[in-house]
Amino acid sequence: MRFGLEGKHVPEALKTKIQTYVDGYVLYDHVLNEGENPKRMEALGLTDYALKRYTLAGNPSDWIARIEEIVQAGAMKLWVGVGGGDLDRQLRTMRLLGEQVMARFV
Repeated sequence: MRFGLEGKHVPEALKTKIQTYVDGYVLYDHVLNEGENPKRMEALGLTDYALKRYTLAGNPSDWIARIEEIVQAGAMKLWVGVGGGDLDRQLRTMRLLGEQVMARFV
């Protein structure tokens, strides 16, 4: 959203808060789990919105339910990344995604 909020399906009620967040975003902080960006997001009351909009969280059945919601909203593609953490965690996430989640949509 650093190039503007127009056309990004941002709720009108959150535009000012999101723009404030974007304006103060610290690029290097993006790689830190406990950095200023997540603290500012929480202070602005945007954490729940961001989690709902940008994450698959919980167990595989939660992921499936959320993907089904996204499909019902009209999405035809998803971009998936495994996030941070050690290699074992990333491998476990990819395995769950492939074996239990994506298999549901084939």
